[in-house]
Amino acid sequence: MKMQPDNMQSDLIARLKQLQTVQYGEVELSHAGASPIYFDFKKAYGDAETRHLLILRLGAIIPNRTNCIAGGGYGGIPLATGISMLFKQKFYINNE
Repeated sequence: MKMQPDNMQSDLIARLKQLQTVQYGEVELSHAGASPIYFDFKKAYGDAETRHLLILRLGAIIPNRTNCIAGGGYGGIPLATGISMLFKQKFYINNE
């Protein structure tokens, strides 16, 4: 599923920093207790270019033999949908 230039990762990191998606400091997670760092990907999903870069980057590291993309929760479903559409793969939603 490789289809991106070498600078894709650095472009993605720059955009995530620009959108301030990483928050440092004790954060209470709704289902996992406390964390010293939080990634607010809702900000990234709201920006079309960043969302596209995320989909390309994740798609690039998925093994070629993959034949289904699964997503769960509000965060995983948009990415899995985008990846499955771009790479023409089957799609499964895990809503449990």
